[in-house]
Amino acid sequence: MATYEELLEHDNPYEQLKNGGGLNSHAGEFRKVPKEQWTALATNIVLGCPEEDRRSFVIEVKALMELMSRDKSQGLESFGSSLYRAQLLKTHIHALLDPKNKNPHRIFTEEFDGGMFNEFPALAKKLIKGKENEIALRLVTSTPEKDKNAVLTNIGVATNIKSIEGNSRLTIEVSSAFVLRRLIDVLLSPYPAGFFSSEEYRPGLCHSFQAYLATRISGFEQNIGINLAETTTIDQRKKISTDLSAMTSATHPANDLITKILVAMQSRVDKLKAAEPKNADASTTTSEQTQTTPPSLPAVAGNTNSMFPSPSGATRRKAEGTTPETSDSSSSDEDDDGGYSCFGYRVPCILRLP
Repeated sequence: MATYEELLEHDNPYEQLKNGGGLNSHAGEFRKVPKEQWTALATNIVLGCPEEDRRSFVIEVKALMELMSRDKSQGLESFGSSLYRAQLLKTHIHALLDPKNKNPHRIFTEEFDGGMFNEFPALAKKLIKGKENEIALRLVTSTPEKDKNAVLTNIGVATNIKSIEGNSRLTIEVSSAFVLRRLIDVLLSPYPAGFFSSEEYRPGLCHSFQAYLATRISGFEQNIGINLAETTTIDQRKKISTDLSAMTSATHPANDLITKILVAMQSRVDKLKAAEPKNADASTTTSEQTQTTPPSLPAVAGNTNSMFPSPSGATRRKAEGTTPETSDSSSSDEDDDGGYSCFGYRVPCILRLP
């Protein structure tokens, strides 16, 4: 049986305990452990327990806690209760990734205990490290909208440990996953262009949570493409096509789905173009030009100043001594009235000279 000093110094105290008869047989040594060493020793023991021993270890921990709680000399708290909380924290973190657990978000809602995270920061960091993305994916998939804020808040509490760096990565990953979830809701709406115009959008989100993106948009590719075609301009579609291409890679699980969206969008654009009325013909164009172009004024021979019109035809003929080849009576009378012609209209002379 190992002494408590040996347990504190050993890299894997769990192995020593297992080979030395288990936890209960070391209860006397555990009573000697200084309280300031409880957290460190409990962390190392829990981390050393392999997954295949987890069930039996949990039973041993509970038995040790009950045994040590009978010793009133140590008060209500004992190393056994500290070891129990450390093991409970490990159980909760493992439950986040357990596929049998359909409600992992409850770890950060009704089952949340921020005290355990703060009591065992090193344990939490080592159990979470490298699994942040997986945990975020599980939470964004299972968390109801009504619990989202509570989950984000409690993760912030759990990872706001100044003495241990790196836990904040979980906060970043979970927050990013929820941003993508909100954007995908927009992508599936009648106005999917908002997905790409949002300030929160970036291709990295889609790459970080490829499986989630693929799961959410699968089966909706046609609707997304059609809605994009019907609610965007040519320039917007050019940018969206570029953004869609940037969202995936050759190995991206949503690659084929994105391609279907692009095809559906272009197909709908082509159909809309085909349904548009044909371009106006030449006569229509000429007519439109006639309506919009002011008519040109007739040229006035021999006088560049339109304010002073030239004499009428009759007056010129009298001055030149010529007569028209043909003339009816009305035109002769008009010529004799002393009037003049202006822009094609006869203007009679009001003042006649004797």
